[in-house]
Amino acid sequence: MAKTKPGKKDCDSYTIRGTDKIVRPGDCVLMRPSNFDKPLYVARVEKLEADHRNNVKVKAR
Repeated sequence: MAKTKPGKKDCDSYTIRGTDKIVRPGDCVLMRPSNFDKPLYVARVEKLEADHRNNVKVKAR
């Protein structure tokens, strides 16, 4: 029988390391693109998801 992946869980908030700022869904944040040639942009956090290793992914628009 194959092993199944544990599901993702939604987080209520996330504390950014180094700055100790708390981000919650609905907050506006300044995002840095992976391509450094492009400028920074403002995004609204829609969802915070944590996987089984407690790595947090941000869904932003």
